[in-house]
Amino acid sequence: MSAKDIEHGWLTVAEAARYAQVSEQTIRGAIFGGRLAAYVHPESKGAQRRNLRISRRGIDEWIETTWDRVVA
Repeated sequence: MSAKDIEHGWLTVAEAARYAQVSEQTIRGAIFGGRLAAYVHPESKGAQRRNLRISRRGIDEWIETTWDRVVA
């Protein structure tokens, strides 16, 4: 991942999992289940699953809409 990707809030699946504090499998399940948007860099060749990028904003929205909210 380039510094420019990070600067603009784009994360790999592994980075997204660390950011959300879940497993990579959970992130991939959310992506392929249609609950979390992911994108493939236009310059990537071939292995699209390895070149997925998720926006930090998208992860925040996914967390806010799918995780249980604690009401105190």
